[in-house]
Amino acid sequence: MRDKEFLRELAKDVLTELHHRHIGTPFRFKGKLKPQAINSDGWAVTLGTFTGYQCWAEIWLDRFTSYQTRKVYYCLYSNKKDGLAKLAQAAYRVFGTNLPIFLKDWNGSDDPRLANQLAKARFGHPIYERYPEHREFLYGIYEYDRTGLQRNTFNRLVERAAGFFETIAQSVSHSDLRLDDDVYPTIENRLSVTRHLRRERRSHTATLCKQRDNYICQVCCFDFSKVYGELGEDFAEAHHIIPLSSNNKPRSTTADDLITVCSNCHRMLHRMSGKPKDIDNLRSIVCKRKAK
Repeated sequence: MRDKEFLRELAKDVLTELHHRHIGTPFRFKGKLKPQAINSDGWAVTLGTFTGYQCWAEIWLDRFTSYQTRKVYYCLYSNKKDGLAKLAQAAYRVFGTNLPIFLKDWNGSDDPRLANQLAKARFGHPIYERYPEHREFLYGIYEYDRTGLQRNTFNRLVERAAGFFETIAQSVSHSDLRLDDDVYPTIENRLSVTRHLRRERRSHTATLCKQRDNYICQVCCFDFSKVYGELGEDFAEAHHIIPLSSNNKPRSTTADDLITVCSNCHRMLHRMSGKPKDIDNLRSIVCKRKAK
């Protein structure tokens, strides 16, 4: 029963976080959260739907990965392949290649689990399950350790799950961000920057980057939590290391492509020339100013 209550609390906090992020169309929130038993020895909670795609946003806690403990799985679920396939394709640029799983990969029992344990390297990366025989299709990410990374572990798991669903919504959204000419004076391709900034906000990949760096600016070492206390906990921004001008070809973005920065350093980086050494150059500027 403890696992079931954990899932209920996790789903509630993820839904609250999604409300705060105002992810909007095409996501529609569900009113009441209720864990439902599933046949992989666990439960699933529906957070909402992606309208127009016939997909549900869900969080599972089950033993499908064939480990002794239940694992968290935030995912899209559908009984029709077309809508889910479109969302998975739209998210490819962010999440990259997925691991395909089919009915033949199961252990063949009435308690569906993988015949072989999911490799640890596959946790944190997308899995695409396709079971046309059962009219079930899923696309999502399993977490190896439900408690997350480092401090504030539960909150960080909430952020990663919310970031996944926000990334899906952003991948099919056509809304644009407002650009500030005096902050980005060297940029000519405004549409390219808009897409770039959208991926730098609170996507799942950006969340992984910031959690890896413990939300500390990698240029000036600013820690929001030390200055603002609880208000600044788990806050920072993510910046693409590879300049926009070098990112013309479609490619997936990983956490290794990003660096954690404070708001000030982020804006300064976007005011610079867009060269690969901008980060090192800005670090040098900051170090010289601190030495005076």
